[in-house]
Amino acid sequence: MFAVTMIGIYGVGFYNGFKQRKSEVIVRFFLVFGFMLNLFVVFISSIILHGDADLIRHLFLVSLYLDLITVLIWSDVIGKRVWMDGMVIKEGFEDEL
Repeated sequence: MFAVTMIGIYGVGFYNGFKQRKSEVIVRFFLVFGFMLNLFVVFISSIILHGDADLIRHLFLVSLYLDLITVLIWSDVIGKRVWMDGMVIKEGFEDEL
């Protein structure tokens, strides 16, 4: 559910960025997509290859990927860049990101 939500949120940004040719948004989508893909691959392969023996050590990367994606979404929410990179108005100045 978390993965579908993140891909959906960044997918809208990818679509908008693709239409306006903004490479930063496109790269951010593929970053999240790559994290999610690695998360599922590590999770499934560690369960299949190692079973439930020493599961904490083998699933450390899953926890790391979830934390990194959570930090990324929070930084985008705080920076107001969730759907799109655009103009940021800060203290009377307009800066292009």
